[in-house]
Amino acid sequence: MSFLSRLFAGDKSATVSPAAPSMEEISRRVTEKLAEERKARFPKLKEGFTFKSSGRCGYIYFKEAGRLIEFNWEMSGVPQYDVLLWPEEVKEWIYPERVAVPEEKQRTILLALKTWLGKEGIESDLEAPDRGPMVCRTSPTNRQSQCR
Repeated sequence: MSFLSRLFAGDKSATVSPAAPSMEEISRRVTEKLAEERKARFPKLKEGFTFKSSGRCGYIYFKEAGRLIEFNWEMSGVPQYDVLLWPEEVKEWIYPERVAVPEEKQRTILLALKTWLGKEGIESDLEAPDRGPMVCRTSPTNRQSQCR
């Protein structure tokens, strides 16, 4: 008898429901899948910034000297912005290995991203006037990232 047949017949035994993977296992699988996709995509990316979408979200990739940073973005719900970005992702090169980005380099990359977005005609919250000189730091007390 199939799983669904047993379920609809009222069978509530432990054999009816397969064991769900743990959250750690799900996280591990997702991390591995993303790493495989990144490894396959990396050689195809040009140096500098590349915008990739997948529905209402995606990545802006920054490739330089054999290294990669991914900026997550999502479509904005407010009319003044096209996309919303996570600039704190500038703190770390993620490929080929995770390596911290020095603060001065963070500032250079974020300012280059701001310029590139403008040239591409993409309005983002990164271009908000209150941002000023940008650098990302993680607070030692609450582990929250702030980019200024």
